[in-house]
This record gives sequence, C-alpha cells and structure tokens, in this order.
Amino acid sequence: MLELARRATNARTLAENLSGIPLEPSRLYWDDNIQADSLVGRERLTEIKVRENQYVFRLMILRNYGFRCCLCGLPILETLRASHISEWHKDEANRLNPENGLCLSATYDAAFDKHLVSLDEDYRFILSPALHEYCTNQAFQVQFKAFEGKRIEMPGRFLPSQELLEKHRKQMGMIS
Repeated sequence: MLELARRATNARTLAENLSGIPLEPSRLYWDDNIQADSLVGRERLTEIKVRENQYVFRLMILRNYGFRCCLCGLPILETLRASHISEWHKDEANRLNPENGLCLSATYDAAFDKHLVSLDEDYRFILSPALHEYCTNQAFQVQFKAFEGKRIEMPGRFLPSQELLEKHRKQMGMIS
C-alpha cells in the first residue's frame, strides 16, 4: 500500500485503489478496538465528552487580549485559541480561571500545548531545547526563532499566573 501511495500521481485513483485492498483482520486496529478490514472511508457515531462552559473561557480570554494573538498579534478570529496554561483535563480548579489563559494563534497554541514553547517570568517567549534540530529551517526562523525573547502583549485584565507558567516551564524541561 505504501509503495502504491509513493508511486501515485492521481489522488482520486489512489484512493479508489487503496479502498479496494483488503487488509488482514489482525493487522489494523484502532484505539477503541474497532477493527478495519479495508481502507474505505466510513462514518460512525460515537460518544464524546464536551467541555461545558469552554465557550465562556474562550470569550473571556479573547476579549482580555483584544481578540489578537498575544505573541504575533494575529487578529483572525478563526485562528485564535484560548490556550490553557495548565491543562483542562489535569487542573479542574483552573479550568475557567482567566489567569490560566493565553490568546494564541493555532500554531503557537499547538506548540504551547506540547510544551515546545512557553513564557518566562517576564512573559517573554521561550523555546524548548527540543526545537534545536529545527534551527536551520526557514519557517522555524520566521515563526518561532524571530519571537524568542519577545514579551507578549499583556491582557487588559487577569495577568497569566506566574505559578501556572512555572509549572508549564517545568513540564517543558526548562526548570528542574
């Protein structure tokens, strides 16, 4: 299958060819123990957990930062995230705490969630040593390295919690 994908020049034909290849029943399993017997795209119903009042947190954070990414200033609402400094699923007490929030564009939110970036004690953007391998990449230089040491735009109210940021930096490996 991978060889077929590597040689393909037409995506539609590739998808049709892949969907016709039967898989051995024991070869492909999903996290929820559903077994797939072919590569046919399907839909199914599932139960999901919903974060109640997440929209309240989002609106609070976006308003607090003037509907702009606090790092790069991007004002495109569809790309902005109300990032939790301390993760929602790990810190029930701070789920709706505005001091646990940053308004970040999607790229920085993803990097923050994975502890690849954080903020220091003066609210300056810091990079994880894990990003060192990307230092010669031009996109990395423009989107990450150029912001290193830059202080975020501060919120109108509710400064990001230094205590929560310190815990975030510890998870990033910047503090022992």
